[in-house]
Amino acid sequence: MNRTAQHTILAAGGLLLASSCVSLDSPGLAPAHPQRPTYSNDTYTTPNGMLEVEAGASVQFRRDSAVPATIKYGMGERTEMFASMDVARSTELDNGHTTTGFGDALIGFRHRLRDKDEFEPGVAMQFSTKLPLASTDRELGSGEIDFFGAIIAEQDFKGNTGVGFYELGFLGEQNEPELDLQHLFAVAGYTPINDQLEGYGEASFIWRPEQDYEDLSFAGGVFYRVHPSFVLDAGLRIGLTDDAPDYQILVGLTRALGKLGLRRDVR
Repeated sequence: MNRTAQHTILAAGGLLLASSCVSLDSPGLAPAHPQRPTYSNDTYTTPNGMLEVEAGASVQFRRDSAVPATIKYGMGERTEMFASMDVARSTELDNGHTTTGFGDALIGFRHRLRDKDEFEPGVAMQFSTKLPLASTDRELGSGEIDFFGAIIAEQDFKGNTGVGFYELGFLGEQNEPELDLQHLFAVAGYTPINDQLEGYGEASFIWRPEQDYEDLSFAGGVFYRVHPSFVLDAGLRIGLTDDAPDYQILVGLTRALGKLGLRRDVR
């Protein structure tokens, strides 16, 4: 068993252990709301005082794979703090060797500016910072701090939901005083299939003009709501340009954990 598989099992075990701290039948749980595995996020924020976790895996056989995990916390009625990290990564280098380890961390917040209604979309903003925790020797990270700011719009259309997402990134460059820019454009749609199943699709474009980098891809898949507070997801991302991955298999879960200290023994 390779290191990535071992890390995947450990990450899944840790998530299940954390999930067991709150019963699925607890009345204090809010519905789980996945923001994964798309590049875009919608305008939803975790309810005030509530915790929610996401975890999953993206796999491109014999190329790159990752095990991302995110924890989200409602800091107010309209604000969510989040922290995410690839707890395991595996990358094939140009020389054909594979390097493994953990990835960089991302911390940030999302704030709803207005809620959507019948006539106008919901709007939110998001700010985040990438912390360079991954090894640069093994080419798992850039070794630089990056900053991101995004604007999000969301609207319902006859039971379906559409999301527009734009993010501007300021990327640190080793041994260079200036920052490279990254533009991320994404549009996503969500449609209910039945009471437990929902389909999604996303078209995204990542552009770094200074690096001549263009990543155009399409992702699609489904969410399966096992319980209001527990959602599974599965999907596929297909790259349409040279800089995009040929394909990625995407699987994961989202679990609402409730409020801190919610579960107590009653005697």
